[in-house]
Amino acid sequence: MFRTQRFSLILSLTICLLMLACSGGNNPEEGPDPVDPPIDTTPVFKLTQLGQISPRPEIDGNLPSNGNTSGGIYQGVSAYLAADGKEYGLITSSVGLSIVDVSDPANMMEVQLVELDGGAVHRDVEVYQNYAYVGGQEGSTTSILDLSGLPNAAPIVNIITPSLDFSHTLNIAGDLLYLNSARGECRVYELSNPTNPGLLKVLTGGDCHDSFVRGNLMVSADGWLGVYTLIDISDLDNPVVLGATTYNEDIYAHSAWISEDSTTLYAFEEANSLDVMIYDITDPSNPTLLSTFQMPENTLLHNGALRDGYLFLAYYESGLVVVDVHDPANPVLAAQALTWSAAPTGYFNGGWNVNLSLPSGKILVSDTKSGLFVFRAGVE
Repeated sequence: MFRTQRFSLILSLTICLLMLACSGGNNPEEGPDPVDPPIDTTPVFKLTQLGQISPRPEIDGNLPSNGNTSGGIYQGVSAYLAADGKEYGLITSSVGLSIVDVSDPANMMEVQLVELDGGAVHRDVEVYQNYAYVGGQEGSTTSILDLSGLPNAAPIVNIITPSLDFSHTLNIAGDLLYLNSARGECRVYELSNPTNPGLLKVLTGGDCHDSFVRGNLMVSADGWLGVYTLIDISDLDNPVVLGATTYNEDIYAHSAWISEDSTTLYAFEEANSLDVMIYDITDPSNPTLLSTFQMPENTLLHNGALRDGYLFLAYYESGLVVVDVHDPANPVLAAQALTWSAAPTGYFNGGWNVNLSLPSGKILVSDTKSGLFVFRAGVE
């Protein structure tokens, strides 16, 4: 009998243990096991720094004053893809133009320094075919450099005249070169002969601190005039002002970009009032403000560019800032990478310009003190 009772007890315990195992070991009073939260697979936009170089040891990030060019700053940046596939970053400074091999961003090196007069504070560069156009102020001319011999040489092959102190900024659209004075006029040159551009038109009426052209539509960023002016340049002999943004005395209309479909204007101002202003320009005679964007820290915005629904902004002491503008009425901060190492002061330090033109997708950013940065960006 005892054996039978013992066998029955063991059998009962075994059945209980099996039932407990099958039920997951839950105590009915404790409820079911907790469920792990779902993994967030939402794509995230990321910036990755690939490299950085300050090619000129004499540049210390301090604005020269009273004509003294000791120290100095870095300024504009452009890019050049050579026939052999090498990629170059062209970065201006108070000294001149540094040409940097950025093919391997982790091991960048300056291959050429082209010393230039003036340009202590303001110098800019753009590339057309195998030529670089470098302009500036503070006693600077606008020079044309032949890049085809890189990395061995980049000689100055011509100087655009008259151009002394004229090219505060410059840009190239199609086969036209725009020299922007920031003092009342913009000069348009044709580039059928890249080494000897022919003057086509002098556009007057706005400040023309900077310009941007999409097809036959040009926008002039008119500085302290507080407006962005839209101009039809289909006939350069008779340009037609189509409209302008509403005057705002608190902004410095610094630069701009137009969407590929020419329906949206992205306006960048430098007075830390509205920073980014996004306009619907479907009717260019009546630009309509859709939204604005500012970084939360007290920093100034300098320049920007648009690619694939994202604004890439050289945001001075906030570094490189990327804003998602797939919905222009609702801009959203997507990513940020610092280039300026010190705490923000609200001054003109840090990210100066951004260039997105390399086919490899490399993003080039110039910083007033730290020189040239190379980034990769994308959704991961």
